[in-house]
Amino acid sequence: MASTNSSEVMPCPNCGVEVGSRDTCPACGAPIAPLLEEPDQTRWDEMSRLIESNNQNLVSAGIRAAESAFGLGCFLGAMMGMVLLVIVFALGSRNWILIGILGMVASIIAVGAAVGISTRAKSATINKAYERSAKHEIERFVLVNHLGRLEFDSLADQVLSKEAPLRKYLRLSNTPETGAAEE
Repeated sequence: MASTNSSEVMPCPNCGVEVGSRDTCPACGAPIAPLLEEPDQTRWDEMSRLIESNNQNLVSAGIRAAESAFGLGCFLGAMMGMVLLVIVFALGSRNWILIGILGMVASIIAVGAAVGISTRAKSATINKAYERSAKHEIERFVLVNHLGRLEFDSLADQVLSKEAPLRKYLRLSNTPETGAAEE
């Protein structure tokens, strides 16, 4: 094999391992082709639509799950609060101030529990929605368009907002947490 200088060393577009001048990646077996600097406008538009569509599907699924879980959590919390108030009232405490304070505390606890439940439901639903459809659509797009996953993810990074749920599933080397500067 011929020696490679630093300009010939390129990472695998799929997993990021340096492959040198090989035709396939030694780590994942992906074919190595020179990466395009910029995708053509048609492919960029297709990719932008795919990314935005999948992200919107994740957002919608998460919102629906969070709303349902919050409503259910509030209902169950209210029911438990009512049972508590009935028990306190039935035990002979006719102190309306105590009953009022217990009612407010029970309401605060119910809302807090409902928020926790809805957050977990939203996260779990987004994960399931990604695994069920978005992941497969992205993999198919990457395969059909002869892109590496890292190349797709870096282009998706340009399209998505910082709060986008799809961003969680991107394999990015420059994340805001690492403090890497954008070039």
